[in-house]
Amino acid sequence: MFPRYSSILINFFLILCLFLCGCDSKSSQNDRIAQLVEQLNGEYEERRSASKALVKLGEASLPALIEATQAEDSMVRWEVVNALGYIRSPKAIPAVLERALMDEDVHTRWRSIWALGRVDDGSAQSLLQKYLTDDNPQRQWNAAVALSTLGSKDGLSILHQGLKNGDSWVRWEAANALGRTYDEQTAALLASAYEDSDTSIRQEIALSLGRIGSPEAVRTLVKALDDEEREVRWRAAMSLGRIGDKSAASALRARRESETDEFVIEHIEKSLKKINPPQSEN
Repeated sequence: MFPRYSSILINFFLILCLFLCGCDSKSSQNDRIAQLVEQLNGEYEERRSASKALVKLGEASLPALIEATQAEDSMVRWEVVNALGYIRSPKAIPAVLERALMDEDVHTRWRSIWALGRVDDGSAQSLLQKYLTDDNPQRQWNAAVALSTLGSKDGLSILHQGLKNGDSWVRWEAANALGRTYDEQTAALLASAYEDSDTSIRQEIALSLGRIGSPEAVRTLVKALDDEEREVRWRAAMSLGRIGDKSAASALRARRESETDEFVIEHIEKSLKKINPPQSEN
């Protein structure tokens, strides 16, 4: 009798020890994760090291990271959504979506939009669509921008209106997004917006027109070859090469004759080669 009960007791204590060891291990891991999240507030190398460790821990890091999306420091929030994007768990969608829609820091918001695409399980588009009619204009706008990164045209009319916004950052976001999602009206609207006094917006318009590639886009890009800013000119030249419309060749050659900036000249010559590739010798 005694040996039989002894065996039962031994097994019981073995199971209890394993349970307690498991609890200690889990507690230790949670402490380690909390420490790593705290290090996201450190210097650059410390943040990079902590972020890599959190990503390596995978879903075990999710509760702490999701909680940290509410951190006061925008740098910490950026690091958190960045890590969530690399972990790629759909469980992070609500937290990342909130940051993408309402974070006051533009860098965190854009990284959140990137992360949303990474954690998406196919539900992100429908979730964002609900905010296109939101009472909060900021959520409405951010939803339209985020949808453009998913290739959706649902927020297109909002983005078109953004080109006329008084805030230059909103106009930049509109010009940028309209290179990813557009319709037959977009090139003409971008052409009108090209007169913007903000150089960074004209740069984005040149890039977006290169992606659209319509005849209207080509005409505006030819005009942009003579822009006073080199940053616009080389983008216009590059975009014309991307489109490959032979009608732009003469304008590129003419600009090549008068251009003095070597970087712009380099892009003009590359585009001319794309439009009129050299004949191979037999």
